[in-house]
Amino acid sequence: MKEHQIKQWQYLLEGGDDIEILQGVEKGETYVVFKEEELIGTFTISLSQSEWDVHIFGSDSLNNSLYLHRLAICPSYMGQGLGTRLLEWIQTTYHNEKDWLKLDCVATNKKLVSFYKDNGFEEIGEKDGHTKFKKSLRE
Repeated sequence: MKEHQIKQWQYLLEGGDDIEILQGVEKGETYVVFKEEELIGTFTISLSQSEWDVHIFGSDSLNNSLYLHRLAICPSYMGQGLGTRLLEWIQTTYHNEKDWLKLDCVATNKKLVSFYKDNGFEEIGEKDGHTKFKKSLRE
């Protein structure tokens, strides 16, 4: 990430959030994407809000949202449509689980903000330097 000047998840590069990542793996919420033997992507899907989600989106009293975290594609596979295909897979796989797919990203990461907009996500505000998005899973 540093080498490619990707300004996302700087706290992860310093070991922050390791416990939450491990919990996602242990709960079966974290997915890894391989091309043959090569790890090329990852993401985490949560059916319930984390502390971070509550902080960013507020409490989801209806429990009608799915939360996407840490969608990452190896830089050598960026720009090939893999991120879009993963979002489509998530929406197809989880369309009966919840009404909304929500996520956030660093607001200054214009490329990532554009990526989510280009994939049909609605920008619903900003909090603490993070742009908030949602997309209906019922469409």
